[in-house]
Amino acid sequence: MQLFKKQQAEPESQQQIEIKKNREGFKKQYFQLEKTINQLGKTLKFKKKQNQDLTTILLVGVTGSGKSTSGNALLSQYCKENGLKKDYEQFQSKKSITSVTKYVSHIIVDNLCVIDSPGFNDPDKKLPDDYISQITCNFLQNNVLQNELGFGINGIIQCIQIDKSGRFDKCQVQCLAQIFLTFTLQDENSQEKQSPRINILFTNLSETELDIHHNNEEGENTSLNKSNFIKQYKNFLVQNILNLFNLKDEQKIIKKRKLIIDKVDKFLPAHNFYWFKTYKNNIINYQNKNKAEQQIIKKIIKDNKEHGNFILHDKEDQQLMPVLINKEQRDIVIKNINEILKQCEQQLNQAVSNYKKFTNGKQNQILEDWIKVNKEVFRKFDDLQNKFPEAFLKFPQQLYDSFKIYLLKQEYYLSELITQEVGKFNQEEKEKLNKKSKEKKQQFEEQKREFQEKIENCQRLIQKQRQDLNNLIAEKQLKLDEKKNQILEQEKLWEKQKNQQESIIKDLEDKLDKISAEIEDQKKQFQRDQNRIQENQKLILENALKEELRKLERINQQFFEKFEILQQEKQKLMNELQEDQKQQELAQQAQKDLEEKDKAKWDNWIERGTYAFEITSFAAAAYTGGIIFSCSQFIIRQGVQQLYSYAKQKIYDNYNLNKNK
Repeated sequence: MQLFKKQQAEPESQQQIEIKKNREGFKKQYFQLEKTINQLGKTLKFKKKQNQDLTTILLVGVTGSGKSTSGNALLSQYCKENGLKKDYEQFQSKKSITSVTKYVSHIIVDNLCVIDSPGFNDPDKKLPDDYISQITCNFLQNNVLQNELGFGINGIIQCIQIDKSGRFDKCQVQCLAQIFLTFTLQDENSQEKQSPRINILFTNLSETELDIHHNNEEGENTSLNKSNFIKQYKNFLVQNILNLFNLKDEQKIIKKRKLIIDKVDKFLPAHNFYWFKTYKNNIINYQNKNKAEQQIIKKIIKDNKEHGNFILHDKEDQQLMPVLINKEQRDIVIKNINEILKQCEQQLNQAVSNYKKFTNGKQNQILEDWIKVNKEVFRKFDDLQNKFPEAFLKFPQQLYDSFKIYLLKQEYYLSELITQEVGKFNQEEKEKLNKKSKEKKQQFEEQKREFQEKIENCQRLIQKQRQDLNNLIAEKQLKLDEKKNQILEQEKLWEKQKNQQESIIKDLEDKLDKISAEIEDQKKQFQRDQNRIQENQKLILENALKEELRKLERINQQFFEKFEILQQEKQKLMNELQEDQKQQELAQQAQKDLEEKDKAKWDNWIERGTYAFEITSFAAAAYTGGIIFSCSQFIIRQGVQQLYSYAKQKIYDNYNLNKNK
């Protein structure tokens, strides 16, 4: 125990420092791997270019599918439709099972750019698929998608040839599955209206040959039907894309298949499929083809132009990455990395167990830290496999090998660490561990040597590719120089024509100046005539106005005279009216006085009559008795009151009648 404490107090050895340093380096190396895979798993975001004049179409397909011939057909039809001369160098094309196109090439005619790529699945393997994917993506990244200065891309056309039995191979569909993966079109966040258009072109079958029943090579009666072609193609494509995902859970497979079917249906509706038959001699004789056949190529250009021209969104850190390894290679690489991580974990657990055994249960902090780091890397690597299985297909093989070598290096350092830590307490165990460490070191050196050989092979391949590229550039430069000489000769001819045109223009300008001077004189004379006419018209108008004014003055004078007479008559009538009003007021006053006198007379008479009747009534009552007197009095009083009321009403009626009169 004292020995253990003493050893713990000793400063760290150079080897311990190196082990810690490599542990941190291992973490950084893995985090870089994780960052790269996360970046490869992101959905690419596109945006439309501001300038939509250029229509750019990329041709892809397996070797011998008719890409170059189709490209020439597109350019030829475009020139014919727009009345342009075919003064461009056509794509090299011939019927062959080996790839004629060795590099990515493009031809621009007016506002149409066609990009031809080497064919996949080359039987001679002179151009591996990963190399084709790499150079195609490099060309698109640097010249097409990078920014507003690039061509931009409208659509991608996959060319497919059908065999004599009316079928096509699944490997042809795999080409488009890689395009989906490269452009991340299979992702849930991808949008068909904000991404390049996907087109399928069957290059050896005309639309007029569809829906025809015939016997295939097996003697079966088949029908070349549009819907059958499309359905079969989509089924193959969905299965190819699904195979890129390393899914084992049945529910996840069903969910992913449903998503892929939805994306394939959106990116490949029925009107994105085209049929066009090309000739074996690679020359499309438009004179001998019917108009409907010619319209197919025209429709392809029109549909892709209307879809829009796209580049990568500049606000995102994005890069177009190719598919570099296949599914089987991906699975092997992941399996190897998992095995190395498991071996590291087993070594660490065994080392901790041995350390505790020889130190009576003590812990070694260095080993514990390594276990934590290894577990964290193991967990995150497992998450990456589940989250971005397709991203591993884009990861460069060299980086895989580099990470694998780094893991083996860590395994070797762990062996050294375990040997050092356990060997402090058990010499026999130390010797065993030393032997294992030497074996690990030897294995590491062998792996390192293999890796170095791969790097050297890659460097030689890159050197060869550079040499081929330089040769191609030199060849292109030579053709460019020839083109420049032609342009210089053309410029001289243009200069001569320009001088002739300038002389003609000068003569025309002199004539134009002379005609302009004559026109100017005529304009001045016309202006003088106009001025005279205007002055005469003005004078006539002034005289007419003066005469009219005199007439108006006479009419005005007559009006004032009549107005004065009317005013006098009005005043006379007003005086008479006032006199009549005074007479009416006097008559009304007299009538009022008369009415008051009549009323007073009648009131006096009624009072006297009433008194007389009362006397008579008194006498009658005295004579006939009390009861008879009372009745007579009542009757007489009622009669007098009625008589008074009648007389009063008659007086009022006479008064009102006189008043109205």
